[in-house]
Amino acid sequence: MFDISFEEGFLKQRLEELAEDPRASLSLQLNCISFELISQLYEEFWKNDDNVSMKQLLKSGKLRFKAKKVPGEGYSESFMAELNRLKAVQQEKEYQEMLQRDSLHVAGPLADRAPSIAEMNKEVKEQISAVVNVLLTVFGTIYAVWYVTRTGWDIHFRVLLCLFSGILVLIADVAMYNVYNRKVEEARVTEKRKKVVNKVAKRLV
Repeated sequence: MFDISFEEGFLKQRLEELAEDPRASLSLQLNCISFELISQLYEEFWKNDDNVSMKQLLKSGKLRFKAKKVPGEGYSESFMAELNRLKAVQQEKEYQEMLQRDSLHVAGPLADRAPSIAEMNKEVKEQISAVVNVLLTVFGTIYAVWYVTRTGWDIHFRVLLCLFSGILVLIADVAMYNVYNRKVEEARVTEKRKKVVNKVAKRLV
């Protein structure tokens, strides 16, 4: 989080004496040094030197926040172009996988293959979940109507109203479920029919 910057002073002088060391040379170029590096150099070169103390080294610099590294900083244009191309290919691959999963209907060259056990199991679980959700909605509606009409209503009208409400909700849920499945299948077929055109943005030599 923090490092030590310096322009002139005792710390810079000591680092100049170690200019042949690549660590010290880099610190001189950046005009800053990390606490880890100054501790390493102190243990290796200055610990037994009576003229050099850690306190002197630290006092001759200034405490500052480390510069935050920006992702992609320093990348060349050709490398960034290739990286963006690979990201686009990966996103397209994930999108196509998303269109194919959760369905037993596979278009293209795999259309004739039998669904795997995992696919069948997933389809059955989804159908059971849909049936349970519909039943919960229907019985919840019937109970709500029965509860609301508990006073001031004849028992025969209450029963008929509950049955009518339950049947109406059942028809609506089934219709919405069928419409949803049809829309999903149409979108999947439409996406699979699209042609993907790959263009080379920049040729790498």
